[in-house]
Amino acid sequence: MGPSQPQAKATGNEACQKIRIYVQYLLCIYCCICYRRSMLKIRLSHSMAMKPFVFAGALILLVVLNTSLSLAWEGSFDMETPLQYTIHVTRQGDTLCDIAASPEVYGSCLKWPQLYYYNIDELRDTVAHDMDFPFTPLPPGLSMAIIHPSNVKNRSEKILREYKNFWTINVMSRDQSRDLTELAIQIMDQGYYCYITKFVTEDTVWKRLRVGFFPSLEITREKQLELGEKLGLSDAWINKATPEEVLEFIGFLE
Repeated sequence: MGPSQPQAKATGNEACQKIRIYVQYLLCIYCCICYRRSMLKIRLSHSMAMKPFVFAGALILLVVLNTSLSLAWEGSFDMETPLQYTIHVTRQGDTLCDIAASPEVYGSCLKWPQLYYYNIDELRDTVAHDMDFPFTPLPPGLSMAIIHPSNVKNRSEKILREYKNFWTINVMSRDQSRDLTELAIQIMDQGYYCYITKFVTEDTVWKRLRVGFFPSLEITREKQLELGEKLGLSDAWINKATPEEVLEFIGFLE
């Protein structure tokens, strides 16, 4: 199992989300009613100067309560579909890249972080954690947990049906995936989930190292500051995840 998650666990507690939306709706109605009643009293008392203060108070109340609900929702995911593992025992010459790229596993070398994340203790003292770590042969006989690809797909589809908006933090973009290795390891060793995705321009295929997924922009900004303080990431930026990105990667989260 991977380390505990400091970010929102991407699973699907649909009851919590529905309650949150319902409460926000009620808060909006309540604030509007309070405002209208306050305006009536002000008109009767001819205290027009109080209007802006009443409106500001109602708005502040809505923002505070909404923020509290967002923070309460963070970490409230509780996926009904548990992670399902298979065990791979490394053979002579196996690398994280080769295992991840296997058609029976994830079909892409860029998904080596998904292997490392759930096998940190097993891999911590194996080979040097440098830029060539994913391509360096592992010692034979290691027992590695691999989340079953169909399990990832099912979990991702369920989450995407229930939740439409997720944000990520883009911490680094390079044209060579090797340049992302050491930072990716540092991020996962700190307990964060990260992944590598591709972005194609006219003449370059960029590899982007991202940390996610977060259910609100406010939470994402907090984690961006947190990462900056822990790892000195001054040029990371926030990005709204595309449905394709969520579908491909969120199912790995506990």
